[in-house]
Amino acid sequence: MELEDVSEKARRNVMLASTGILAVWALGIPLDGKLVGAVNLNEVQPWRAWICAAIVLIYFYLRFRLSPSVATARKDYFDFKRMKARQRNEQYAFDQFDTLTAKNDPASNFRLRLRRGTD
Repeated sequence: MELEDVSEKARRNVMLASTGILAVWALGIPLDGKLVGAVNLNEVQPWRAWICAAIVLIYFYLRFRLSPSVATARKDYFDFKRMKARQRNEQYAFDQFDTLTAKNDPASNFRLRLRRGTD
């Protein structure tokens, strides 16, 4: 299945649908009257309306989440985070190794301090 929407439009749809649903819920807008002048809402049970709203929201969210540009951006973000974590772990391991060698060899402790510029 190919998605035609660009991620900006899909994101806009998610935001509009969720804002509308939250506004109806928070303001307690009753389900009576007509929807867009054509659909009579007097006969609609509230639980069915909320299920329909949830389905619409899930649909728009999945359209946004599964769009190719968002998937690419998410992959790039996690690759970047993985690289930073690897660098942090390597630096920690090197620091621990330097500390361990400095404890076992006092001469290397002096070299270590010179290398770090603390002496």
